[in-house]
Amino acid sequence: MQALKLPLPKLTQLAFCGSTKPARLQHWIDQLRATQAAQTAALLYSALPELLNLKAEPAQRLELLEIMRPCVHQATLGLTKDFLHQPLSLPEQAQRTAIVAQALQKFLVDGYCLAIKDLLALGKLNPSQRNLLALSLHRAINTLGLIFCRSFQLYTQVPQSLWSQLHLLYRVAEHVDLLDTPQDDPLTGQGFSRIHEAYVRVLALGAGRLNQVAQQDVPRVFNQLFDWVNYIRLSDFDPSDKDCAFWVTLESDRPPLSRDRYQNRVDGPVLGLNFLPLLQMLARQDMPSQDNLASQKRARVPDDFPPALLSHLQQAWSGDTYRDLDRKGAGQGAKLAIGLFECHYQLAGEQPFDRFCQEETNRYDVGLPSFASLGKLSEKNDPRESLALGQCYEVILVNQSPGGYCVQ
Repeated sequence: MQALKLPLPKLTQLAFCGSTKPARLQHWIDQLRATQAAQTAALLYSALPELLNLKAEPAQRLELLEIMRPCVHQATLGLTKDFLHQPLSLPEQAQRTAIVAQALQKFLVDGYCLAIKDLLALGKLNPSQRNLLALSLHRAINTLGLIFCRSFQLYTQVPQSLWSQLHLLYRVAEHVDLLDTPQDDPLTGQGFSRIHEAYVRVLALGAGRLNQVAQQDVPRVFNQLFDWVNYIRLSDFDPSDKDCAFWVTLESDRPPLSRDRYQNRVDGPVLGLNFLPLLQMLARQDMPSQDNLASQKRARVPDDFPPALLSHLQQAWSGDTYRDLDRKGAGQGAKLAIGLFECHYQLAGEQPFDRFCQEETNRYDVGLPSFASLGKLSEKNDPRESLALGQCYEVILVNQSPGGYCVQ
């Protein structure tokens, strides 16, 4: 847990509620207005960092976090209407709201990680302390899953270091032999689940290419995985196991990657992620069966689950990419420019597109409208400032084909 950037608690009191007693915190939360999500979120955004910086025993910290958690969950749900089902390029206010929603749940994750760190520092744990550790690990992993869900809904990258934090929590649970410990999470409404299942559920999200589905389908997949997770196999690394379409590098900050992305190079501890049992069950979904026992063993698909979404998941989890062109390894560096204006800027000797059009218009004036006429340049309106031109990214070419490149 030393790898995590966690605050060093220094406070002895919580200023926002005037006490560290659970009853006082509960009273403060009861005064918040659930129907005013923005106002409630703003208060929580100020209160949670205080809770992180509070000096407290693990049991007390967990009790306070458990009181805060339902309120944070309700507030983030209330905020979603302000940034979901919006244009892909979110307005500034919607961006701020999305950042607040992500930050609230990240505060919770860090709070549970503080409790985990303090419990591990105790050395040998008694049964009560092991239960506290199991609860903290389960809550942290489940909350990370919600953060990942929101990132996929917003079609953005998962925030840096969160995948590595997820893998670390799994390794801690494995080290203290708590992977198979069941925990109840009332917020999910799904009853008890093991830490192992909570981790695999988030891995399945990362492998499902959910940036290619509709926003409302992301939580639908996450909730359905509570039923499907028992058909997904997470096992020790075996390069000869062709059924494992994905590998998970536990010392990386990456989601599960298809095995062909590794090009036979594996660094650090690796696990295999096998969706084949689930895919086989889903493939039998539409097959009639007279055997009641066989029907009970099938992976259940709700009647309202979109067929197109199910087909997408089956393709994504099978690891098939359906490339028609042969790809050859590259293994070299490159500079990546994103956007037409940026590409033109780089190829035209760092000349902005509007200025280029203006010069061409002045040179060959044929009396037709031009791009330059849409906005005259001036010293106070430098397109490099308005478009933030001149940004390139250093990437690695993994492989290439006549149709394109795979970059990392």
